[in-house]
Amino acid sequence: MLWPDLITFRRTVLPPLERNERRLFGRDIMFSKALQTRCFAGVVQDADSDDVRKQLLDIDTVFPVNTATMKYHKTSERRAYECGSYALRPDGFLGEYQYHF
Repeated sequence: MLWPDLITFRRTVLPPLERNERRLFGRDIMFSKALQTRCFAGVVQDADSDDVRKQLLDIDTVFPVNTATMKYHKTSERRAYECGSYALRPDGFLGEYQYHF
């Protein structure tokens, strides 16, 4: 694979950094942010997130977006963080256009 999928690293490291970013960095760096309704496309029902990620990464023109801000949806109990950030890049990794999902 040309570009590693760092979702496990991102889901482990970014939330604690986000909770402490003002103390650590003196400002909001946006390690994570609330999911916006206008950006929400949907959920793959009854699907294991590992299986979905594997299927996405089996597509030659889909790549992980490791530098994206970690999105979350606030529930009554906690924040539910995204299970991945991926982009379809029809012209390859260095192509001009990308479609995020």
